[in-house]
Amino acid sequence: MAAVPNRSAPIEGSADWTERYRHIWEARLDRLDKYLQELKTKEKSHGRKHANKDSFEVTMPSEQEIRMTRLFDAPRHLVFEAMTKPEHVKQWWGCLGEGYSVPVCEIDLRPGGAWRFVNRHPKGEAAFHGEYREITPPSRLVFTEIFEEFPDTVRS
Repeated sequence: MAAVPNRSAPIEGSADWTERYRHIWEARLDRLDKYLQELKTKEKSHGRKHANKDSFEVTMPSEQEIRMTRLFDAPRHLVFEAMTKPEHVKQWWGCLGEGYSVPVCEIDLRPGGAWRFVNRHPKGEAAFHGEYREITPPSRLVFTEIFEEFPDTVRS
């Protein structure tokens, strides 16, 4: 597992980063939305598909924080489970199309616990990790995310 560096300085290049990677997060969250609809169907619940597709927002509340929010047409418990259980995360997180998968999905779901996902794609692999900061099932999940190729990544 990887440790998360303590950041107290402004995130350099955060505006460029959010614009560069926004489409990846949008696609990831669209896949989560589709997966949630599949789970709802299994629960015999009915709702509009992709009702909140355009609700994705990226804001910068401070120089040390990037906040991403998205609404989903699904019960809170399903959204929480889809974001915190490896068997669910593997179905949507890195599945952006043909040739994509998530062969590594490690989750230590507790405040201070670490997570690590490896996305396999047609051109190789990309690994991400972070730390869970706040967990209040099923309504709140706060975590950090670091793309492991960034030079300031700390591994342990």
